[in-house]
Amino acid sequence: MQAPSLPELQALFWDAIASAPGEARPSSWLCHWISPGEGLDSVQRVGIYADMYWARIRDLLRGDFARTAAILGDARFDELARGYVARRPSRDPSIAHVGEAFADHLAAHLPADAPPYLPDLARLEWARVEAFTAADATPLRLDDLQRMAADALPDLHLRPVPSLTLLELAWPVQRLLAQGARDTITPAPTLLRVWRRDFQVFHATVDAVERPALRELLRGATFEEIAGTCPDAADAAGLLARWLEDGLIRGGAC
Repeated sequence: MQAPSLPELQALFWDAIASAPGEARPSSWLCHWISPGEGLDSVQRVGIYADMYWARIRDLLRGDFARTAAILGDARFDELARGYVARRPSRDPSIAHVGEAFADHLAAHLPADAPPYLPDLARLEWARVEAFTAADATPLRLDDLQRMAADALPDLHLRPVPSLTLLELAWPVQRLLAQGARDTITPAPTLLRVWRRDFQVFHATVDAVERPALRELLRGATFEEIAGTCPDAADAAGLLARWLEDGLIRGGAC
């Protein structure tokens, strides 16, 4: 009997541990090439890896979506996570990206008795994860602007730091992340900005004045273009000051 090639053996092994997370389902063909040993048969030996694969991903998802998991409870969260991993097994070399579509999976498979805001909560939690792992960038400082000629500011292109993102949500789920928060909120259209400064991740609501200005910042617009979205010059100056304080603008703007 001809032995399978290495790629064939790897595919069989992957299917055995990933097709049903938490369960070992090796084919008889794979078992034929795995020798029993140490008191374990072939299925049990594969089962060790299947358990490790599922446990590592489950624990990572619980960490990335900690508030979502707490509201769902361990049993329901694990069931949803198991279904998610089965439908979307990890394909990236880094396990850090495994939760990137979990919020969408939650929206499509939300239990009938679960709070309807949970997909939005998961989106916020994932945005915070992505902000934490985003590329570093030195933010623009007030001192940097003060060294510029005043007439150069209107044409200055302002670029966002890599961690900055905007979230449009149907629920004010940021309230659920506050210390001591309860699990009850009412629906309300909510726009949040999420970003990292140094090693700390922040999120904040975005008002009607900041909304169009932030969209311009995200496309790398000039300060004049950003100011053009504001009702008056004082609003533009106030936004620029706030963004500098929060570290939203990448240094080295040109």
